[in-house]
Amino acid sequence: MTEPLPFFHDRAAEIIAAYGGDTARWPDAECATALAVIAADPALTAALDEARGLDVDLTNWARRPVPVGDARTAAAVAMRPTRFVMRWAAGGSIAASLAAAIVLLTPAPITPSTAAPRTAAVTTLSDETAFEQVFTPTPDEEHLL
Repeated sequence: MTEPLPFFHDRAAEIIAAYGGDTARWPDAECATALAVIAADPALTAALDEARGLDVDLTNWARRPVPVGDARTAAAVAMRPTRFVMRWAAGGSIAASLAAAIVLLTPAPITPSTAAPRTAAVTTLSDETAFEQVFTPTPDEEHLL
């Protein structure tokens, strides 16, 4: 194929998006045509350069090697907090402790009561009066009887 097909432009962009910037991972049947289309188009060349940069970033992302087959060690390494997080956690716990100490150790203001203590009124009822108050219907309850 001497000249790349014009409709292969979209497929070349799909290959870059799917397989990244490493041409060794690209499908063998489409690799040569894709490279020819990319070389002829500056937008695809920029996309390939960006994909290669992303590949480098993803390769460098795994900073801590994990032993093969050791799931507990892998989980511990992945969940290990960074020094930045530990500093914020320590600072936050100190600030919370100080705030709690201020709240708990500040004395509550004591205000003397100027009003006399209230006493409940004692009403003495005879048996007859008590019976009438409990069992005599009110005007609203008359229609229910």
